[in-house]
Amino acid sequence: MNGKVILFPTPYPDETLYSVICRYDLLTGRNSFRATSEELFGRRNNLNAEIPQCIGSLVKCIPAGTGLSTEYFIQNTTMYPYFKPFISKERDTVFREYMTA
Repeated sequence: MNGKVILFPTPYPDETLYSVICRYDLLTGRNSFRATSEELFGRRNNLNAEIPQCIGSLVKCIPAGTGLSTEYFIQNTTMYPYFKPFISKERDTVFREYMTA
């Protein structure tokens, strides 16, 4: 199960969530992304670089006071803002549920 992590890197401007998690993986010194995935998401997660899922689970284990919220990650580290103008409201709801679950 995912618990609080001690240190999580602050995303660089225009950095993807995938990249941030890769930097976290390097910081921890692990040689297995599976262990990192289980720590951050509570389960093994194949992280999609464009539209990642389980961002809500990730945010729960990040230290409080970082300003890194689910909405921050969706708007700043995914391709969602680029897709949004071209999708219906129904599809938008599905995308957001997929990313936050």
